[in-house]
Amino acid sequence: MLKHSAKRAAFSAFRLSGFNALCRAAATGRLLTLCYHSVISDDRPEEKYRCRNAVSVRELREQLAILKRLFTPVSADQIVDWLTTGAALPPRPVLITFDDGYRNNLTVAADELARSGFPALVFVATGYIGSTRLLWTQELDERILQWRSGWLPLPGGDEAAVGRDFESRTQLAERVRKLCKQLPNQARHDYLERLRGDGPLTLQTWQRELYEFMNWDDVRKLAHRGLAIGSHTITHPILSRLDREELEHELQHSKAVIERELQRSCQLIAYPNGGPDDVSPAVIEATSRAGYEVGFPLFGGFSKRSPDPLVIDRMPVCGQESILRFHAIVSGTLHLFQSSLGVHRY
Repeated sequence: MLKHSAKRAAFSAFRLSGFNALCRAAATGRLLTLCYHSVISDDRPEEKYRCRNAVSVRELREQLAILKRLFTPVSADQIVDWLTTGAALPPRPVLITFDDGYRNNLTVAADELARSGFPALVFVATGYIGSTRLLWTQELDERILQWRSGWLPLPGGDEAAVGRDFESRTQLAERVRKLCKQLPNQARHDYLERLRGDGPLTLQTWQRELYEFMNWDDVRKLAHRGLAIGSHTITHPILSRLDREELEHELQHSKAVIERELQRSCQLIAYPNGGPDDVSPAVIEATSRAGYEVGFPLFGGFSKRSPDPLVIDRMPVCGQESILRFHAIVSGTLHLFQSSLGVHRY
């Protein structure tokens, strides 16, 4: 409680002192790109863990109003022109992006974006589009939260005790997810397949809204509404953990499928997970060879026009952000503060 109160006081001080405004002024001429994931109909404060990457309609509406007041919405086409031809962007530009390809991007988010006058860019993981599977990170969470035995096998062969309470299970899920992100791709697949032996998952209606992916007709509807579509690979792997053949397949095939389904060029990609360890020089080189023009990691800062348009930074927006913290995020204050402490999200 004290830690939470201290953070709230700090975010309030950043805003009231004018420090947020000072940070925004220092970023003049740079691009703010925000990364969203799911947008769900209702607030679910009791589900902070499962909804950590989901905002509610209410939250999105409030956040778009703040962005409209402080920034100028720009489209993916404007960003491509800015990076490739040197075309100017308007003052204080902001680009809204969504990762993964959840159906709620169409059924919930699209109307809010249109109502607020925001273009957006949606990155889809093509292997999940039209499927009933959960994204592997979310399936991993659910497997551990619903695990039936008192012991869970860990990557590498050890076991961990599984507590009965929700908090201890979320801590275990965090630990296992971090371990899985360090595994070679096939080892991660094998581990998750082992966990599937525990039996089917049980999902409530609201969880289906949170996890369900679009099909290709849904993606085309988004495109027809003017939202840009980019690649988020096929299976959402950690690209730096792939061998050369796997990497090229994830990049090239996802691009080809999007172009076939939408009958338009796919120039844009968001790197899964997107942290500094996930976007290696080899990944960027392979992305260039695959024919992408612009790539988006998730390091957490503003972007200036870069000599390498395959590294255009974004800031993540998590679920249940306070308005004060959201102001600190979009001003760059939080990133500056975390960087000074050596704190990273990944």
